[in-house]
Amino acid sequence: MQFHLGSLPRIARPALLFWDRDRPLVLVAQHKPEPALDDLLADLQESMALQWWQTTLSGDAVHLHFYEAEPSPRHAHLKRVLAHSGEGDVAHRLGVHLTHHSQAAQCLHDLTQLAHQRFARMATAQATDWGDYNAKGAAANRRPEPWHCVLLTDLHALAEHHGSALQNLRTLCIQGPRAGIVPLLLRKPEPDWLRQQSAPLFIRHLQAFWEEVLPQAWGLSWSRAGAQSGLQPLNQDAELWRLLTKFGLTLQAQAQPEQAQKLIDALVQGQEQSGERDFVNVRIGQSVETGKPVAFRMGEAANCYHAFVAGATRSGKSTLLNNLILGLCEAHGPDRLQLSLLDFKSNVGFGIYRGLAHVADLIDSQDPATVERALTRFADEIDRRGRLFAQQAKLVNANLDKYNALAEVEGFEGLPRWIMVIDEAQVLFENRALKGLARYMLSRVSRMGAGLGLHLVICTQSFQNVDFDGDVKAQFRLRLGLKLANSQDCRALMGHDNDAPMHLRVKDGFPRQAVLNTDDGLPRGNQVIDLDFLLDEEIALRLGALNASRAAIPVKPNILNESMRVEDLDADAEDSVLSLPQKGFEAWQVELDKI
Repeated sequence: MQFHLGSLPRIARPALLFWDRDRPLVLVAQHKPEPALDDLLADLQESMALQWWQTTLSGDAVHLHFYEAEPSPRHAHLKRVLAHSGEGDVAHRLGVHLTHHSQAAQCLHDLTQLAHQRFARMATAQATDWGDYNAKGAAANRRPEPWHCVLLTDLHALAEHHGSALQNLRTLCIQGPRAGIVPLLLRKPEPDWLRQQSAPLFIRHLQAFWEEVLPQAWGLSWSRAGAQSGLQPLNQDAELWRLLTKFGLTLQAQAQPEQAQKLIDALVQGQEQSGERDFVNVRIGQSVETGKPVAFRMGEAANCYHAFVAGATRSGKSTLLNNLILGLCEAHGPDRLQLSLLDFKSNVGFGIYRGLAHVADLIDSQDPATVERALTRFADEIDRRGRLFAQQAKLVNANLDKYNALAEVEGFEGLPRWIMVIDEAQVLFENRALKGLARYMLSRVSRMGAGLGLHLVICTQSFQNVDFDGDVKAQFRLRLGLKLANSQDCRALMGHDNDAPMHLRVKDGFPRQAVLNTDDGLPRGNQVIDLDFLLDEEIALRLGALNASRAAIPVKPNILNESMRVEDLDADAEDSVLSLPQKGFEAWQVELDKI
């Protein structure tokens, strides 16, 4: 395999280095860490992982196990791909993000056991290594089994808390590559404070580990900061390296956003081809019980089309919503997804998405007229889409997927799925001028919108003051509770005596926890998860990648993507909601009772 490590500017050629997969991969900084060098090392490590991952597109499956000791904005593109790993065999094949040292230790233990099993199978098949084993299997029509890559950024936490993990990693470094299990490691020197006192036992173990592993590894080493001459190959061919440096080797992380987007697109396509029909399938954390990724899912496979989210202040709700919005926009282009974001926290929540091509409406004002227009527009889309579906005689039991499939064949314009996310929804019900309209819109869309591609994510600190009808609540099968203050808040969210959100762990740091329930709030459906954490730097990077890779899709002004005045809408439709804004609160109540 060849890794693209950078460029040779003197001859205008890419710098490619060959790796034969029989050794672990290590990047070494032998001097005091500096931020610029740390970033370069992390970018290079991430780029190598993404390049190896891309071989999955040609059938050579690679499963990545990624662990960093502390949250950081580094490896953001890699995290984007892992955030889409979700659940299921197809989506989960690319890897898992480990967020705690105990999970990483268990992973290394499991991979060591897997290596023993693979060596036994290789002996039976008379294979020399894992590549040879899969080649023999392909000749016998046996499905190839994946390579495993263990990407670790910092071993101090593992060495300090799990001595056996370091021993397992040593085994994987020395023996694992032959069995298709390859560590990809960063080695940084110990901080000064560790050198100024007697080294703890775990540091001595870590030093012994590196002394044994480095002679077996392939990679690069920096002997001093900021000096190109300090860059040296690690156990590579000296003549080849002299040739590369002769032409002015410049290291860089190559095309990471494009690499990540190709992988995400391949994941989404694989999910669709496998029959999974969940349009919303975004990783939001991992199960506390099993350690496996957990996804926020809405669609036919999950049998959930609308969602309630509740959480007290500082419970992690904003981070969750950012993760969900970014994941949706990364998985679907603006032609397939449009969002209406209603933010009643005075522009401290959704304002960062202003100008994104996926955002049809961004309302960060409590002005009744502005909010009324957004709610009316969303409710009226039911009538407009119903008329469009009725015009297609070939559609039977029509839904959005069937409509868009026919549009592709017949050549007419398809429709994007449209999701409205309302944060601090209780504001709608505290305003007399908006309450009737809010109840009307939520009732219509929750009952009739799913097949038409209209979905709701309703978020608030407490649902006690949110006035839904009982049959409307029944349409929201997906309930996600972050930390809640009391039993009344829990019951208002779940609809049952289900106090699990009261007992979630909340610390000053992360991970925050949540209870995910897709069983109408019944306690038997509870799944406790550790929520993924996003730093502001990672959000900014992912937004930048979206704006760079997704060109704005021109959409008709009377459909989506531009501000719409009530008078611009089709006021002649028989069942249109358009005439309702002038009726006042009492008229809204009458219309609501008719549904």
